[in-house]
Amino acid sequence: MKKIIIILFTALSCQTIFGAQGQDSLWLRSSGDEKSTKYTSQNQINIVNIKNLKKEWIFNTGIKGVSEATPIFNGKFLFASSGNSLFALDPLQGKKIWSKVFSTTIAKRGMVYFNDNIYVPSGSGVIVINPENGEKIKTIGSETSLIPPVFSKENIIIANYTSIESWNIKKNNKNWTFSLKKDNERTTGRVWSGMTLDKESNLIFVATANSGWIADEDFGDGGYSNSVLAIDADSGKLVWQFKEIIHDLWDLDIVGQPILTSVLRNGVDIPVVVAFSKQGNTLILDRITGKLIYGFEYENFPQSHNEDIFASRKQINITKPEPMLDMVFDLQNDITDISKEKEEYVRFKLRNAK
Repeated sequence: MKKIIIILFTALSCQTIFGAQGQDSLWLRSSGDEKSTKYTSQNQINIVNIKNLKKEWIFNTGIKGVSEATPIFNGKFLFASSGNSLFALDPLQGKKIWSKVFSTTIAKRGMVYFNDNIYVPSGSGVIVINPENGEKIKTIGSETSLIPPVFSKENIIIANYTSIESWNIKKNNKNWTFSLKKDNERTTGRVWSGMTLDKESNLIFVATANSGWIADEDFGDGGYSNSVLAIDADSGKLVWQFKEIIHDLWDLDIVGQPILTSVLRNGVDIPVVVAFSKQGNTLILDRITGKLIYGFEYENFPQSHNEDIFASRKQINITKPEPMLDMVFDLQNDITDISKEKEEYVRFKLRNAK
């Protein structure tokens, strides 16, 4: 386990960070913006001069472990996390302005700067932080939250591990809770990857993971797992669910924050939400209806083993866009041949594979 090091590169100067482009030079969410596009219009670093990038500074957190959260930038400080620590850095020199250690893991999948405060998901709710000194202002909620919250009107929407909650920011009282456990289902969907709010439709789009029960249990179709959910931000009611896998046995989650964009079809601009999955699928869904806008079909599968009593007989097969990877592994041709030693190692690991 190596210590986490944050490195900032610059082409010609640090003007790219501050820029002359106002709001476009900021990075207020770990996913880039409210639509989770991870896009910036900054163009000082481009395809022509990117080869001239030079290392400007390195900041070593001194903490062993892994940081999975993209830092955020409010125009003054760069905020980064590692383990249970939060750092504010001078973006020009990489020097620490302040650091804060919490009693729980923070910002596992990111954080957000909103209304002059930092909102940091943690193992015990969302912690609201003063960006000038790192002091805690308050905590909203009490359950484990891994991903950055979203904001609708005067409310904050928090994704807990197995539920979605709406809280009034000023009053600090809960408006509603949406449980990721369906009625009469034995399993519960999980949220560890991302969610995005569409202010136009007032819908919250949530990417859910496998239930955590990978195999050897009959849990119906899996409920809210392996899905993109659209939830009304005012009422907390489910508007639609798109389920990619029925009864997932292989931990094939929907991953990342759903992205809001549009697709031009037959001269019509269709607002869509885009999500990605571990199956290699790109899910392009109509924001209002939750329907795939491109081709798909349902594929029937025969029972492959007598003990395979829990697998679903039918799954959706998305044909467009083309999957980014093949889920079939050829035991004869797909094993590495980079060296005899590595080939033998892989064959040894696969010796009991079915």
